[in-house]
Amino acid sequence: MSILFRFLLGHLVGDFVLQTIGLVRFKARSWKGLVLHAAIVTASTALLLWENLPAWGLWLIPLFATHFLADWGKVALGRRWPQRKLSTFFLDQAVHLGVIALLISLPKGSWPYATLEEAVGGGSPEANRNLLFLLSALVAFSVVPLLEAHAVHKVARLTANRNNAINGPAASLRDRLWGGGERLLALALLYVGGPMGCFSPAVWLVPLAFLPRILAQRRIWQDPQQAADFWTKTLTSILSTALLGFLLWLALEVSAY
Repeated sequence: MSILFRFLLGHLVGDFVLQTIGLVRFKARSWKGLVLHAAIVTASTALLLWENLPAWGLWLIPLFATHFLADWGKVALGRRWPQRKLSTFFLDQAVHLGVIALLISLPKGSWPYATLEEAVGGGSPEANRNLLFLLSALVAFSVVPLLEAHAVHKVARLTANRNNAINGPAASLRDRLWGGGERLLALALLYVGGPMGCFSPAVWLVPLAFLPRILAQRRIWQDPQQAADFWTKTLTSILSTALLGFLLWLALEVSAY
């Protein structure tokens, strides 16, 4: 894996996979929570950079500092404008990814990768495909649930129905598993389809991945009070998967030529 890919995986693991609801609340009420979270992100990145730590160890210091400051700013903005959670989320992630891009570029004074293959650094086309699928799968399983929750919160505000906003079914464990499972299945089908895109039979099965949750939770979306939340989550899941699938397909097609 390339240094860039290791940084990205470390960020995904530390900022999403290992960030629990309890830690999110701890961050919101104490600077100690911010320090703990920044340390977790830095540690997860350090583990992925283990073979390269002699050269990249010092760069983990600005990674820790900037992550702490970015999340402190996110908490401050959240307190001042609690109605703008979705915008704050995207801004926070843009800052984190921008810092990673800067840290990658500073040692040589410019962006070090000329091609997608170099940026992934798998060593072979097949290895690159597997790493790209791993990255998209992590985003689908751990990042999109937060987008679902923020989307529900946004719609709840617009419709003046806050009963099931952030703390409602959008954040439940069962819902995370349902959504994560359907998105992983959809991405797996797209991955099997490979660069053939819509010409692959596997791709035509993708819509079926979203049916189990819809059918299993029909009592929820048939309830007028919960229907808006359910369909907001479902639509967010479908659109997010479509975007991830398109990016994955595009990356695989580029790698194929």
